Amino acid sequence: MSPDDVLLSLAQVGVTLAALSGVAGILESRRNDPRQDPISIRLLRDVALLGMLAALFAVLPPVLHQDAAMNGAGPWRFFSATGVILWVPLYATFLRDARKAVRSATFSWLDILLGFAIQLIGLGLLISNVVAPSAASSVRYTLAIVTVLVLAGLSFLEGAFGFRVRPPAA
Repeated sequence: MSPDDVLLSLAQVGVTLAALSGVAGILESRRNDPRQDPISIRLLRDVALLGMLAALFAVLPPVLHQDAAMNGAGPWRFFSATGVILWVPLYATFLRDARKAVRSATFSWLDILLGFAIQLIGLGLLISNVVAPSAASSVRYTLAIVTVLVLAGLSFLEGAFGFRVRPPAA
Protein backbone atom coordinates (compact mmCIF):
# COMPACT_ATOMS: atom_id res chain seq x y z
CA MET A 1 0.00 0.00 0.00
CA SER A 2 1.22 3.47 -0.77
CA PRO A 3 1.41 6.07 2.03
CA ASP A 4 -1.49 7.93 0.42
CA ASP A 5 -3.67 4.80 0.55
CA VAL A 6 -2.81 4.27 4.20
CA LEU A 7 -3.67 7.89 5.02
CA LEU A 8 -6.99 7.64 3.21
CA SER A 9 -7.81 4.44 5.12
CA LEU A 10 -6.98 6.21 8.39
CA ALA A 11 -9.31 9.04 7.36
CA GLN A 12 -12.12 6.51 6.99
CA VAL A 13 -11.39 5.16 10.47
CA GLY A 14 -11.47 8.70 11.88
CA VAL A 15 -14.83 9.49 10.32
CA THR A 16 -16.22 6.16 11.55
CA LEU A 17 -15.11 6.90 15.12
CA ALA A 18 -16.65 10.36 14.92
CA ALA A 19 -19.94 8.89 13.74
CA LEU A 20 -19.91 6.21 16.45
CA SER A 21 -19.37 8.87 19.11
CA GLY A 22 -22.50 10.63 17.87
CA VAL A 23 -24.53 7.43 18.07
CA ALA A 24 -23.14 6.66 21.53
CA GLY A 25 -23.94 10.20 22.69
CA ILE A 26 -27.55 9.83 21.56
CA LEU A 27 -27.88 6.44 23.25
CA GLU A 28 -26.25 7.79 26.42
CA SER A 29 -28.68 10.70 26.57
CA ARG A 30 -31.68 8.37 26.27
CA ARG A 31 -30.75 6.30 29.30
CA ASN A 32 -32.95 6.54 32.35
CA ASP A 33 -30.07 8.02 34.33
CA PRO A 34 -31.05 11.68 34.80
CA ARG A 35 -27.49 12.91 35.31
CA GLN A 36 -24.87 12.16 32.69
CA ASP A 37 -21.29 12.01 33.82
CA PRO A 38 -19.61 15.22 32.51
CA ILE A 39 -16.37 13.40 31.75
CA SER A 40 -18.25 10.86 29.60
CA ILE A 41 -19.83 13.69 27.62
CA ARG A 42 -16.40 15.30 27.23
CA LEU A 43 -14.82 12.02 26.11
CA LEU A 44 -17.48 11.38 23.47
CA ARG A 45 -17.13 14.94 22.23
CA ASP A 46 -13.36 14.42 22.05
CA VAL A 47 -13.84 11.23 20.03
CA ALA A 48 -15.76 13.21 17.41
CA LEU A 49 -13.16 15.98 17.43
CA LEU A 50 -10.16 13.63 17.28
CA GLY A 51 -11.78 11.48 14.60
CA MET A 52 -12.56 14.44 12.38
CA LEU A 53 -9.13 16.03 12.92
CA ALA A 54 -7.43 12.73 12.11
CA ALA A 55 -9.56 12.44 8.98
CA LEU A 56 -8.74 15.98 7.92
CA PHE A 57 -5.00 15.61 8.52
CA ALA A 58 -5.03 12.22 6.77
CA VAL A 59 -6.84 13.52 3.68
CA LEU A 60 -4.85 16.73 3.15
CA PRO A 61 -1.47 15.21 2.17
CA PRO A 62 -2.85 12.87 -0.53
CA VAL A 63 -5.03 15.62 -1.95
CA LEU A 64 -2.26 18.22 -1.98
CA HIS A 65 0.36 15.66 -3.00
CA GLN A 66 -0.97 15.90 -6.56
CA ASP A 67 0.72 19.29 -6.81
CA ALA A 68 4.39 19.02 -7.82
CA ALA A 69 5.34 21.72 -5.30
CA MET A 70 4.08 19.50 -2.47
CA ASN A 71 6.67 16.76 -3.01
CA GLY A 72 9.55 16.28 -0.57
CA ALA A 73 9.72 16.78 3.20
CA GLY A 74 8.27 20.31 3.22
CA PRO A 75 4.58 19.36 3.30
CA TRP A 76 5.16 16.82 6.08
CA ARG A 77 6.93 19.50 8.08
CA PHE A 78 4.07 21.95 7.52
CA PHE A 79 1.31 19.47 8.39
CA SER A 80 3.26 18.23 11.42
CA ALA A 81 3.78 21.77 12.71
CA THR A 82 0.09 22.53 12.26
CA GLY A 83 -0.77 19.31 14.08
CA VAL A 84 1.45 20.22 17.03
CA ILE A 85 -0.04 23.72 17.19
CA LEU A 86 -3.55 22.24 17.40
CA TRP A 87 -2.73 19.23 19.57
CA VAL A 88 -1.12 20.96 22.55
CA PRO A 89 -3.98 23.36 23.42
CA LEU A 90 -6.63 20.68 22.83
CA TYR A 91 -4.87 18.36 25.25
CA ALA A 92 -4.44 21.16 27.79
CA THR A 93 -8.19 21.83 27.81
CA PHE A 94 -8.85 18.11 28.19
CA LEU A 95 -6.48 17.95 31.18
CA ARG A 96 -8.38 20.77 32.87
CA ASP A 97 -11.65 18.82 32.65
CA ALA A 98 -9.97 15.51 33.51
CA ARG A 99 -8.49 16.95 36.73
CA LYS A 100 -11.99 17.99 37.80
CA ALA A 101 -13.22 14.46 37.11
CA VAL A 102 -10.33 12.96 39.12
CA ARG A 103 -11.27 15.17 42.08
CA SER A 104 -14.86 13.95 41.86
CA ALA A 105 -13.63 10.31 41.61
CA THR A 106 -15.26 9.69 38.19
CA PHE A 107 -11.89 9.47 36.44
CA SER A 108 -8.53 8.00 37.39
CA TRP A 109 -5.00 9.37 37.20
CA LEU A 110 -4.11 6.11 35.45
CA ASP A 111 -6.45 7.11 32.61
CA ILE A 112 -4.66 10.44 32.34
CA LEU A 113 -1.21 8.81 32.44
CA LEU A 114 -2.12 6.30 29.73
CA GLY A 115 -3.39 9.11 27.51
CA PHE A 116 -0.34 11.22 28.32
CA ALA A 117 2.03 8.44 27.23
CA ILE A 118 0.20 8.11 23.91
CA GLN A 119 0.20 11.92 23.54
CA LEU A 120 3.96 12.02 24.02
CA ILE A 121 4.51 9.42 21.32
CA GLY A 122 2.30 11.25 18.83
CA LEU A 123 3.72 14.67 19.62
CA GLY A 124 7.26 13.29 19.47
CA LEU A 125 6.62 11.93 15.99
CA LEU A 126 5.22 15.26 14.77
CA ILE A 127 7.94 17.33 16.43
CA SER A 128 10.63 15.14 14.87
CA ASN A 129 9.12 15.95 11.46
CA VAL A 130 9.28 19.66 12.24
CA VAL A 131 12.81 19.64 13.65
CA ALA A 132 14.45 17.04 11.41
CA PRO A 133 12.41 16.25 8.28
CA SER A 134 13.67 13.26 6.34
CA ALA A 135 12.60 10.53 3.97
CA ALA A 136 10.81 8.89 6.94
CA SER A 137 8.65 11.98 7.55
CA SER A 138 5.62 10.47 5.84
CA VAL A 139 5.86 7.34 8.01
CA ARG A 140 6.21 9.38 11.23
CA TYR A 141 3.26 11.54 10.19
CA THR A 142 1.12 8.47 9.51
CA LEU A 143 2.08 6.95 12.87
CA ALA A 144 1.15 10.22 14.60
CA ILE A 145 -2.31 9.99 13.04
CA VAL A 146 -2.54 6.42 14.29
CA THR A 147 -1.82 7.67 17.84
CA VAL A 148 -4.65 10.20 17.48
CA LEU A 149 -6.97 7.40 16.44
CA VAL A 150 -5.79 5.25 19.38
CA LEU A 151 -6.64 8.15 21.70
CA ALA A 152 -10.03 8.49 20.04
CA GLY A 153 -10.64 4.75 20.46
CA LEU A 154 -9.71 4.79 24.13
CA SER A 155 -11.86 7.87 24.69
CA PHE A 156 -14.74 6.07 22.99
CA LEU A 157 -14.37 3.07 25.27
CA GLU A 158 -14.20 5.29 28.33
CA GLY A 159 -17.03 7.62 27.31
CA ALA A 160 -19.50 5.14 25.84
CA PHE A 161 -18.94 2.12 28.06
CA GLY A 162 -17.43 3.57 31.21
CA PHE A 163 -14.23 1.58 30.65
CA ARG A 164 -11.69 3.12 32.99
CA VAL A 165 -8.22 2.08 34.03
CA ARG A 166 -8.49 1.33 37.74
CA PRO A 167 -5.72 0.75 40.25
CA PRO A 168 -5.70 -2.77 41.69
CA ALA A 169 -7.92 -3.23 44.73
CA ALA A 170 -6.02 -3.62 47.97
